[in-house]
Amino acid sequence: MTFRRLFLLYVAVVALLFLPDRAHGQTSQSALAGVVRDSTGAVLPGVTVEAASPALIERVRSVVTDSAGVYRIVDLRPGIYTVTFALPGFNTVRVENLELRADFTATVNADMTVGELAETISVSGEAPLVDVQSTTRSAVFDQEALASLPNNRLIQSLAQTIPAVVGGLNIDGPQSRSLSVHGSRISETNSAIDGMSDRRGSAGGQAVTFYMNEGGVQEVSVRTDGGDAEAQYSGVWMNAIPKEGGNTFNWNVMAFYANEDLSNSNLSQEYINQGLTAVNRLKHTWDVNPSGGGPLMEDKLWFYVAYRNNEINKYVADHFYNSDPLAWVYVPDKTRQGSDTQVHRNYAWRLTWQATPRNKFNFSYEKDRRITPRRRAAANVSPEATTYTPFYPNAIWTAVWRVPVSNRLLLDTGFMSYEQDWDERRQIDPAVGFDVISVTEDSTGQIYRASTVYGHNFDNPITVRSSATYVTGTHNYKAGFMMRVRGNGPTYNNTDVNGSMNFNFLNGVPRRVTLFATPIEQRNDIKADLGIFAQDSWATGRMTINYGIRFDYLNAAVPEQHLAAGPFVPERNFAAVKNVPNWKDINPRLGLSYNLFGDGRTVVKATVGRYISGGSLASNVNPVNTSVNQATRAWTDTNRNYYPDCTWSNPAANNECGPLSNLNFGKVNPNATRFDKEVLEGWGVRPYNWSVSAGVQRQIANRASVDVSYFRRWYGNFSVVDNQLVGPEDYDPFCITAPRNDSRLPVAGQQICGFYDLKPAKVGQSQNLVRLAKHYGKQTEIYNGVDASVNWRGRGLTLFAGLSTGRITTSQCFVVDAPVVYLTPTAVVSPATPTGTNAQSPTANCEVVPPFLALYKGYGVYQLPWWGLSVSGTYQAVPQPASQGALTSMTADYVATNAEIRPSLGRDLSAGPNATMTLELLKPFSVLGGHTKQLDMRVAKVLRSSGDARVQLSLDIYNVLNSNDWQTITTRFSSNPAANRWQRPTLILQARYFQIGTQIDF
Repeated sequence: MTFRRLFLLYVAVVALLFLPDRAHGQTSQSALAGVVRDSTGAVLPGVTVEAASPALIERVRSVVTDSAGVYRIVDLRPGIYTVTFALPGFNTVRVENLELRADFTATVNADMTVGELAETISVSGEAPLVDVQSTTRSAVFDQEALASLPNNRLIQSLAQTIPAVVGGLNIDGPQSRSLSVHGSRISETNSAIDGMSDRRGSAGGQAVTFYMNEGGVQEVSVRTDGGDAEAQYSGVWMNAIPKEGGNTFNWNVMAFYANEDLSNSNLSQEYINQGLTAVNRLKHTWDVNPSGGGPLMEDKLWFYVAYRNNEINKYVADHFYNSDPLAWVYVPDKTRQGSDTQVHRNYAWRLTWQATPRNKFNFSYEKDRRITPRRRAAANVSPEATTYTPFYPNAIWTAVWRVPVSNRLLLDTGFMSYEQDWDERRQIDPAVGFDVISVTEDSTGQIYRASTVYGHNFDNPITVRSSATYVTGTHNYKAGFMMRVRGNGPTYNNTDVNGSMNFNFLNGVPRRVTLFATPIEQRNDIKADLGIFAQDSWATGRMTINYGIRFDYLNAAVPEQHLAAGPFVPERNFAAVKNVPNWKDINPRLGLSYNLFGDGRTVVKATVGRYISGGSLASNVNPVNTSVNQATRAWTDTNRNYYPDCTWSNPAANNECGPLSNLNFGKVNPNATRFDKEVLEGWGVRPYNWSVSAGVQRQIANRASVDVSYFRRWYGNFSVVDNQLVGPEDYDPFCITAPRNDSRLPVAGQQICGFYDLKPAKVGQSQNLVRLAKHYGKQTEIYNGVDASVNWRGRGLTLFAGLSTGRITTSQCFVVDAPVVYLTPTAVVSPATPTGTNAQSPTANCEVVPPFLALYKGYGVYQLPWWGLSVSGTYQAVPQPASQGALTSMTADYVATNAEIRPSLGRDLSAGPNATMTLELLKPFSVLGGHTKQLDMRVAKVLRSSGDARVQLSLDIYNVLNSNDWQTITTRFSSNPAANRWQRPTLILQARYFQIGTQIDF
């Protein structure tokens, strides 16, 4: 879609918002609402209610109570407010010093008595803890929490402290936003700046590369449930409220530093006995973050700027340099532990312009120049096999226009351009040549000599949103739309592989070669990612009903593509493809909030809603990908020259190579995998989920509240791959005897059956059809869980603590066309596909019911009443293992040789006598871990405080107890005792370290 067409569509939709007699509007970040009565208890219509705050560039917002005495002021920035109630013939009531938090509707009622106009009654505005009108569940991190909590000052680290959020622990440096909540997918995670999502096109939240400058953030709201009709997805929603400046100049400098000398070691004898000789620990880190702003024109034009220079370099457990980076056998140099570095140079500015008394504009630009010198660094990846990866350009432009047409009608329009470019290049330290072939040692999973893949990626999503709000007091109507398209042509993704092949060895002996159809380049275009919504928040008596409906539309396409010839493939040309997909969905939302006793201290909430799931099939349907871009061949290196001497053009076994695993490899055959039209086009065929919740929140003291809630989520519209050239009868069953060399393996020495190998006559035959799973049987994925938390705010203490327990049950007990079980239903982004090296009975592990797993988390900030001291901390206890936003099962994948399989199978493996097969020895959740427990603390002291000037020093202590709990472990099991790393930790908590810091305000 051209910019001209996009602009015309935008103008048309905005115009439509004005056509109804009653315009519909937007639910703001924060709001004030309540009822005004006289001394007899009768409601008072016509009362002027004003909300004044330095947080508002226009200073004051006002409304008038309706016939029921109800008022509501929406779209307010977080801050300290004075709320004034005035009516001729009545005393004026003023509520002072009311703290309004982000994403919160504060109930402020007033009782007015007959009296002189000049008389004003002032009362204290203690911030309410219970939101009796909204059905959303959010955790708000205000400026005190942002400045006080020990973390790496990234908003996803704040989200990780919420009990229900599953994700990495927060001292590991910048990580991808692989977060989930209540069984959501990580592709449904979103972060936003002032409500503008920085989502990468229609891709998942975990694919976002931008990390915003916390120096320019006022508050962060993390929503975990109860999305209204405006919400596109139901995963973790992190919204950063930016600083805007003010009528006085304010500057701030935050700086932190730590190095190896301030770090301890948590290497235990137990880990040494497992062969682990080096653990995760700090090498160095610094963070310098000056920011500030003020008026360019008082009450007219404000600015705010921030710069951040941040670097964190950490040693990675069991990650060592290769003694000889070009050797064919990996020999770790135990004197040189490798590290993972993240470098950020962030520049941000923001302008707030009150063009007229009603028209307000916000403009912002933020550039995050990021470099990851050793991306993919891990225990099983040698440093030369990492990639040098710059993320540049990596920048976001936003423009937001807000106009209160009247005290009831508010318009809000926003624009965002997000430019992303990340380039995974060959390592420069040590330098890796283009001709160095990557090797994976199957017995350990170790990757060395070179990365398995390299690639260059570019994306430029542009988002436009607009909405209108009409507020009557009793009702808060809202309607609007969000439109996302590609801004600078289709997204670009390139895959590059040294030598167009990877090698796999077993115990140092060549076993398999994987061939790639390089050059592999693809372009995908999002024509329209559109959402149109309408909703209302209706306050009636003690109940508030939030109801709405949303239309979601996704249309993607693939342009014409040309690929040059490569070592194994001819020149290829692919025609354009439309409607990949073309999805339309109607998603209803309903939420109820009931003020149980009418005192605003106890509220019962319930929600139900249908949501689309994250992801797009455009990349999967792209003809470049539906062609076969890689295939494997068993390899016997008889002449020991470490190169497969084969006739590549002959797909049958020849010389040193076994038969080609897929006969479509290298051919111009975009139909090697086809998608049923039902999967790609139509109403209600997009992957979706229903989310249901119910709970009660109770204010148990003036400053404390508790919340207990139940959550349920289930997914639908799964898809599977049907290879139409093979069937169940084309597989032969076999068993293996589990290795006996490790007593920790529960099935050691036992015979394990239910594995299958494709008959030799069918090797390489593939014609895949992707269809909805419902045509083959019933597939389910259901989350059930309970959260409980306590919140305390007051007397210098902010405390939040709680637990979340739940589980995801999955079921897929049907046969498609082969004895393959799809252990991870990933139909959201791509259909679940069979793995030829791990064919198992479809009924062996088709239904997985894990135990209920609990997370325990909390954070607190306490301002001590003496000596200018404060103390803060965070605590997390997360089940093991946890990875990529999910609590996962402990596994034992074993590479079995043909010699081990042949006695049961009665023949050689179809891939050849030197072939191997990777088999899973354990049933899901048959082995459980404990919890990874982490306590971080900060102690701070104000050295000087005079007026607006303040100097504070701080000492952070990360991993206070010096725990060495692991988060991930090696899953590869080896029958070779010398190579066996099974259950050896690959990521453990960084050893305790101390970080010094300062904050200067002036």
